[in-house]
Amino acid sequence: MPELPEIQTIVDILRRRIPGRAITEAWLRPRSLYRKGSLSMRLVVGKSVADVTRLGKNVVLELDPVGHVLFNLGMTGRLIVGEAVLERALHAQLAFHDGTRLSYYDTRRFGFVFITEKPELRELLRVGPDPFEVKPRDLEKMLNGRKAPIKALLLNQRLVSGMGNIYTDEALHRAGIHPLTKGHEAAPHARRILFASRAVLRAAIRHGGSTIRDYRKTDGTRGDFQSRLAVYGKKGESCPRCGETIRKIVVASRGTHFCPRCQIF
Repeated sequence: MPELPEIQTIVDILRRRIPGRAITEAWLRPRSLYRKGSLSMRLVVGKSVADVTRLGKNVVLELDPVGHVLFNLGMTGRLIVGEAVLERALHAQLAFHDGTRLSYYDTRRFGFVFITEKPELRELLRVGPDPFEVKPRDLEKMLNGRKAPIKALLLNQRLVSGMGNIYTDEALHRAGIHPLTKGHEAAPHARRILFASRAVLRAAIRHGGSTIRDYRKTDGTRGDFQSRLAVYGKKGESCPRCGETIRKIVVASRGTHFCPRCQIF
């Protein structure tokens, strides 16, 4: 699933391509791709794109005079700018006055589209602050009193948004925190965890995100950060920091990679 760096990469590209363009045509199918409570895609026709932003793992088109179109890419979703390729995976499209088209593809259809004219988008979707928005003391408060593993808590999008399996593993390795450490035990180290998360995310954004399987940028090209991962997907390989063999366990139903020497806490 695309995480914060991949979504931010998509947003940065779209922000250079579509703001100021008026929407002349819009459709989505099947209707099951609408998130519960969404308005119809047809209602955005006649509006223009004022900006493109990110909310957690979601791409958001901010509309003028009012409204939002939110794309959640799920596991295999892609947003492509340009001429659409006719295929079954094409599920939504916006056409603009100058002929530009924004197409949403999703092979497995685990993503969704949400359209609203209400301003409180974060509250409607119950999305927590991302690592660049949350403060260390606030993260410490979130972790205090919680017995769930720190990895499970960082994956909880209602607490901290944007982090997924890849960058949670990478951040915890950088911070030297074991993924099974309970939340309340990790709380005193909230600043270290948060700064490690930010460092990993910034590095991944600089390299266009990680293409492990399906993720592509809006022009169809791959991200580059997968070649720079320290522990994710590296079971049996040597830790780049200490040389210990990287292990894989399951935390919160997710395959989890860590170094047993560097991440002893």
